[in-house]
Amino acid sequence: MTKKLFTQIINEWKSNLWLLAELLVVSVVLWYVIDNLYCQYAINSEPLGFNTEHCYKIELSKIEDDGTSSKSEEENNYTEEILKRLKRMPETEAACFSDWTSPYDWSQSYCSINYDTLSENIRIYKVSPDYMRVFQIEGIHGESPEEMAEILRRGDIILSENVFGNKGIDISNLTNKEGFYMYGNKTYTENLGGVAKTVRHHDYVQGIYSKSIFVKSRSKAFVNTLYLRVKADKDINFIENLFQKAEKEINFGNVYISNICSMKDMKRIFLQKYNKNNTMYMAGMGFLLLNIFLGLLGTFWFRTQQRQREIALHKVHGATRKDVFMRLICEGLLLIAIVTLPALLIDFQIANAELNAVYDDTTLSFGRLMMCAGFSALSICIMMIIGIGIPAFKALSIEPAQVLHGE
Repeated sequence: MTKKLFTQIINEWKSNLWLLAELLVVSVVLWYVIDNLYCQYAINSEPLGFNTEHCYKIELSKIEDDGTSSKSEEENNYTEEILKRLKRMPETEAACFSDWTSPYDWSQSYCSINYDTLSENIRIYKVSPDYMRVFQIEGIHGESPEEMAEILRRGDIILSENVFGNKGIDISNLTNKEGFYMYGNKTYTENLGGVAKTVRHHDYVQGIYSKSIFVKSRSKAFVNTLYLRVKADKDINFIENLFQKAEKEINFGNVYISNICSMKDMKRIFLQKYNKNNTMYMAGMGFLLLNIFLGLLGTFWFRTQQRQREIALHKVHGATRKDVFMRLICEGLLLIAIVTLPALLIDFQIANAELNAVYDDTTLSFGRLMMCAGFSALSICIMMIIGIGIPAFKALSIEPAQVLHGE
């Protein structure tokens, strides 16, 4: 049958040429759309590396004396005392402070980390040790947040597992080694005490772009941001209750709690723009897919409707309904097979030119290319089967004499 179908396709080259051109364009465009959707899904499916449930951000302010600022060292002592008082509350599971950096926070700090000839620009978290407990950050070898906090407490640094990953270096092999230095300053070197799982800054950033370092804060400037994890069974009206007891039990010196925000609200506000853009992007891709599917469906549907006389002739010459149906389907599959290879070559060139989405620091991955191209071909086959099958069944139900009486 394959030889006969090839002969028929060649004999009908004028009409088939336009169909092949359409299939080629549709195949490439469909691959591009599926590739982008896959990347978006893969990014959203990556583990965040942290947990913000039952967590709160607490902002501190200070009362100025005679229009002048108090000494930062004294103010930090007040902050430390407030942190101790927060930890002593029965509803508190863990509490910490952080210099500007946390999940779903617009403020971010970066530094360079160097080891031997290796260098990387990464996000830096200057925090107190219990930051690891508050956000439940774990080590790649199963270390608990408590164990990770202890590493910071003894003064060692923690790097995320993807640091130097693009250079083919397994950072876990450098654990407990000294010689790491930041900001290009070799005067002060650090010991790598542990390796954390990849910690993404938010839901829409790729893990490859979330290389991080955690260091115990040594800042002498006024620290005005605390983070607190509340026990799950005690997380009821926490903000209202804390404000009520803050003035009498928590505030200390000239430093006081000025604002409390749940990480749930921070996440919602931070992701508003990203969610809106993602919704518009998905709607656009969905509309494009719908147009592709309807166009392809209509092409095969119209083509099959115009071949009622051909179908009737096959039946007159003794072909069964199954034979005719399979011949039409196989012809469609053969046309798709003919354009698959050139479409794949075009897909490769687009990815090689970095014109498609970036995922895992690359636009061209053999597995990703073949998977998305496979889904593209499968989608076209499904549309082809529907577009041929429905009108073919209708045509096969009509008596040949009724179709051919005008011949």
